[in-house]
Amino acid sequence: MNDHAEYQEMIMAGAKAEAIGNAMQGILLLPPGTNINAIEPSLAERAERWMHSPGGRHVMRDLYALAAKYARDWRRTGIPISMKLLYEVERHRIKCVTARALRRGFKIKDEYGYTLNNSYTAYIARHIMDRREDWDGLFETRRLKDDHE
Repeated sequence: MNDHAEYQEMIMAGAKAEAIGNAMQGILLLPPGTNINAIEPSLAERAERWMHSPGGRHVMRDLYALAAKYARDWRRTGIPISMKLLYEVERHRIKCVTARALRRGFKIKDEYGYTLNNSYTAYIARHIMDRREDWDGLFETRRLKDDHE
């Protein structure tokens, strides 16, 4: 595990301990039936953690390469592409992708039972566009829902 991931886990553990302490003191008002042990990172945090894991970085390189192929059509037509499309192409190739990762010495970690978690596509699309100014608008995006809605 890298230093950033360890730091993030330490922060989350501290936040959970603080929430438990506050709840025990009656400072934090929780709805009836709330399981304090169920406090976990938000979807955005989980997506970010996955993108920066060795396996996630490997998949992200493939997604950048796929996006580059579709970006030519987008520039010509102005029609945004679908991150879900790229994800499904990657899913179709996942056995080759995971085999290549294993040859390079790492495993693409399953997140919540999925090698490619569909819940991350919105965050991945934004990640790609944030890092490639020339691809701003490449993917159609909508307002993100709050993780707790």
